[in-house]
Amino acid sequence: MQACAPEEDTCMAAIYETHRVGDVLVSSKKGCTTSSDCDPGFLSFNDGPESNVGAATRCCQSNGCNQDPLPAFRRNLTENGLRCPSCFAFLKETCTPTQEVLCVGEETRCVTMTGLMHPGIRFAARGCGTEAACHSKPGTLVPSGARFLTIKKTSCRPSPQASGKAE
Repeated sequence: MQACAPEEDTCMAAIYETHRVGDVLVSSKKGCTTSSDCDPGFLSFNDGPESNVGAATRCCQSNGCNQDPLPAFRRNLTENGLRCPSCFAFLKETCTPTQEVLCVGEETRCVTMTGLMHPGIRFAARGCGTEAACHSKPGTLVPSGARFLTIKKTSCRPSPQASGKAE
C-alpha cells in the first residue's frame, strides 16, 4: 500500500478506455489525490466514430479503500439522436469543426476542450461528451492511447438533435 502525501486525503481507482482508429487500449490507475481533484463517476468524450475515450473513477477516504476491484466500465455506444461539431488539432488552442459526430450513450453535451499532450505541446478538441466531461477541472488527466492529456480548459453546451443544425 502506498503512503499518501499529507495534502492527499483521498484514494482513487480509475479504469480508462481509449478507442483510436480501430485500436482499443484499456488502462487503470490507483493512487492518492486530493478530494477536490477526484471526480467520481463516468466520463466520456467522443470526437469521431473511431476516436473516443471514457473513464470510470471511484474516490474514497479511508486507508486502503481503493484495493477493491476497479470500477465497472460500462460504455454505451448506442447513438442517442444528438450530435455535435467535431475536430482535433495538435499544437493549437482551437480547432475548426470539419464534421459532426453522433453522440452515444450518456453524451448529451457538445464539449470544447484544450490542454497539453506533453509539456509545451498543446491540443484542442471538440465533440460529444457526458456532463462529467464538462466539469473537468484544469489539470485533469484524460486518457489518449498510451498517454494522458492534461486538461487546461473545457466548455460545454447542450447537444442539438441529429435532425437539427449543429452550431
